[in-house]
Amino acid sequence: MTNHSSGQPDSTDEATVRRTLVNELRQRPVLGGIVGMLLAVHGVLVFSTASYCTVTHDEYWHIPVGLYNLRYQQFDFDDLNPPLGRMVAAAPLFFLAEHPERIPTVRNDLWAYGDEFLELEGDRFHFLVVAARCMGVLLSVFFALVAASWATEEFGFRSGLATILMWSLSPSLIANAGLATNDLFVSGLFLAAVWRVRRLAISGTTKDGVLVGLLIGLACLVKFTGLLLFGVAPLCLVVSRPSAVGRPNWSDLAIRLAVGYCVAVLVINAGYLFHGSGVAIGDYSFASKACRSIQSGFSSLAAMPVPLPESFLRGVDHQRAMMEGNHPVYLSGEWSETGFWTYFVWVFAWKLPHGLQILTAITTWAWFHQRKSKLISAEQRHSQNAVLKTLLIPSGVLFAIGSLSGMQLGLRYVLPAVPLLMIYGSWFLAEWFPARGRITNAVCWIALLSSIFSVRHHPHHLAYFNELSGGPSNGWKLLSDSNIDWGQDLRKLKEYLDVHPEVADLRLAYFGTFPPGQLGLKYRLPSPTPEPGWYAVSVNLLQGRPNPLRNSDDSTENVYRDRCSYLRFFEPKARIGESIRVYQLTPEQIKQWRIEARQAHSRL
Repeated sequence: MTNHSSGQPDSTDEATVRRTLVNELRQRPVLGGIVGMLLAVHGVLVFSTASYCTVTHDEYWHIPVGLYNLRYQQFDFDDLNPPLGRMVAAAPLFFLAEHPERIPTVRNDLWAYGDEFLELEGDRFHFLVVAARCMGVLLSVFFALVAASWATEEFGFRSGLATILMWSLSPSLIANAGLATNDLFVSGLFLAAVWRVRRLAISGTTKDGVLVGLLIGLACLVKFTGLLLFGVAPLCLVVSRPSAVGRPNWSDLAIRLAVGYCVAVLVINAGYLFHGSGVAIGDYSFASKACRSIQSGFSSLAAMPVPLPESFLRGVDHQRAMMEGNHPVYLSGEWSETGFWTYFVWVFAWKLPHGLQILTAITTWAWFHQRKSKLISAEQRHSQNAVLKTLLIPSGVLFAIGSLSGMQLGLRYVLPAVPLLMIYGSWFLAEWFPARGRITNAVCWIALLSSIFSVRHHPHHLAYFNELSGGPSNGWKLLSDSNIDWGQDLRKLKEYLDVHPEVADLRLAYFGTFPPGQLGLKYRLPSPTPEPGWYAVSVNLLQGRPNPLRNSDDSTENVYRDRCSYLRFFEPKARIGESIRVYQLTPEQIKQWRIEARQAHSRL
């Protein structure tokens, strides 16, 4: 907290919020205009990205399943994800789509949900996808204000403004806000829940306990990542407790947090309309080892009812079973079925803008340096340590769990850490920060303003890689899947083919769930060995990723690893967005490829 007159942290009454974003904007109308402009720019960037992208891999079923959840109040269409995020995205479609009057004919086949919805809506399909994505624009603007409010409350308006600037121009947040998926939504709720835990530690009120529970429950209804908040909340509560006289005692905080947990469980049940709540633990047939282990541990209490909806618990089991399986993970030219413990280290190194990285590094250095500073009191040091630890603990938990998991498919799995790191990085820009030299101050502001250059690859934010990694054009050599290629450039490929009639007898390998034949593309799948002609290949498949591919008749065919890897030998004729490469192979080029392939084989 800060004192307006002295510019120093106010330790006299930590339970009283001295500064809020709203009050600061009222007092500084010019800066309020800047905030409004930044949020407007962010909204335009997100909407433009949403309009550009072809329906991405998971959106193809997320959107219709969300619509079915709204239409029929049933939540077992796809239990791999909770319903709230998809229902919010599908809300505009409740009024815009030509709703079927029947429950989908196919269950437990995710691609089939998209196929039925596409067949129903036809030419209106992309319009409806963009309409669903518009909810992400509103959510992202709202959560940007939440992040700025927390930063302002802790560090002052300068830090709040810096947070809004970083959020508004963040490629990862723009990309995920522009898609009808759950990652941006749960990231915002994660941020808001941790903030309210911080406020609970200071106030100790039942109101804050209830708000914590409400936000945890909502986060769990959007994505199962929200379950981590049940473990993160007490850790943040411990480090956030003030040192001043009159602070809440531990028993009161424990009671308030317990109330919050009860509220969270109630919210989760309400989100599923209490369908299947209270099923006995012995009546479940779990697929994952983790859930079966828990079930066997409670074998003596087999008749004990579980206070959670059946579809929610089965979804947790389904998700856990997937995480226990093997997944092809790509990192800098190497494939692994079990993941890499350094995976997210490199994801953060390559996918985060350098400005955020620099601010985070400087904040960490300054935090360490100020442990022995005499410019602030012990109580003030305790307060700043509390908030910085509160920001880092959830980020560390997400990072650790992601690093130990074999399901490493993109930055989006740890996206909730990004807003927390933005607030953390804004600490060094706090108005009261002591001992900040001119040079360091200049470096911080230059790093912050460098965020402007992070959006120069618009609208290809999903495939963003920072400068030291080589940018988006080099990204496919470093990371795979939703880090760069989620099927977003197929419509752009259609535009390219429309103006290049010389491309004939196309061989297409597209990483996506949308059937390319529905755009009028005539093609066949590439053969296992190169043939003369034209090729269009998604970079995930160029890397060698195994994946089901759509034939031109909309049927699917599973392809093995490295089906199209021979194309890496050739130079592309064109680059479609950042996720598709176009090649034209001649007999002479293929002959040279065979010669070099034999030579490489003889050297092994």
